[in-house]
Order: sequence, then C-alpha cells, then structure tokens
Amino acid sequence: CTTPCKMAATAERNAAPLTAVTLREWLDYSPETGEFRWRVDPTGRHPVGSIAGYPDGGKGYLLITVRGKEYRAHRLAWLYMTDEWPSDQLDHWNRRKDDNRWCNLREANNGSNMVNRPRESFRTPGKPVKRPYRGVQYIERLDKYAAVVGPKHIGVYETAEEAREAYLREAKARYGEFAVHD
Repeated sequence: CTTPCKMAATAERNAAPLTAVTLREWLDYSPETGEFRWRVDPTGRHPVGSIAGYPDGGKGYLLITVRGKEYRAHRLAWLYMTDEWPSDQLDHWNRRKDDNRWCNLREANNGSNMVNRPRESFRTPGKPVKRPYRGVQYIERLDKYAAVVGPKHIGVYETAEEAREAYLREAKARYGEFAVHD
C-alpha cells in the first residue's frame, strides 16, 4: 500500500463509528441464514455477492472488517436489524457462536450470557460422575448429590436426578429464559 493509501485507510479507521446506514451500503444481511454478503468490493478481494466473514482464531465467532475495523458478525446483525448497537452483550440461544440468524440472537448482560454457556464435564473412570448434570455435584463423602445454582446451595439429594430437578426449578426462577437444561 502506498503512503496515500495508508493515509486513507487510517482516516477511515478514525472516522465516525459505523452506523446502520453505512453497514447497509457495504453489506446485505439475511436474517434467515445469518449470512452477510458484500454489496461492494472494498479491497478488490471480496466479489460483490460473496459471503463476508472469517473465523476469529479459535473463539468461535465470525468477524467482518468494515472500513478498516473488525466487528463480530452477531453485533453487526443486531445493528443491521435494529439500527442500534446492542446496549451490552449478545447471546446466541443455541450456544453456536457462528450462528448469526436473527432468531438466535438476544440481548444479555454478562451474568445471563454466562448462564447460557456449555457446561463442564468432569468424568473419572470407575467413579460416579462428579457433575452428571449442570448444577449437580457428587459429594463423595456423603455418597449424595448437591444442587447448586451460581453461589447458592439448594440442597443435598439421594440421586442425581432429584438434585437436577431442584437445580432446574431454581435456575428457571433465577434466570428465566436464559436457564439451560443440559
């Protein structure tokens, strides 16, 4: 890139924040598929009509560079559909970070977003599963199962299934639509 080219790229990066109007000049978004397609070819490498976006290097999100700045595709989808940037975080209902269909996106705060993450699994061969369900922990010294929602201890139960039911009731009351059942 020549010096004038670098200066123009720097000016674009330092320009006013991206608006929905500018986004729509550059890209088309399909709410049904979650795909963005180029309306213009800003660099000579993106034919008009080709799918925009690339993986973010291991985190699972898709990134799209507009006017020299990288954006997560789900945030661009929100801007495209609502004419506003999300007020906080966005959550993917199905927990697939690259699924940017409109029906899969919802606004969330950090706590709600963290609730809808995949659960950890701790398995030791030959021993009862330490965490057979989300919110359920095996207590070896009691040979029982505890139900826990966030920092709140719900109770101790004879079976993992009983503890799971207690967890699900409390999680639904506490987290509403963000409560997960796996």
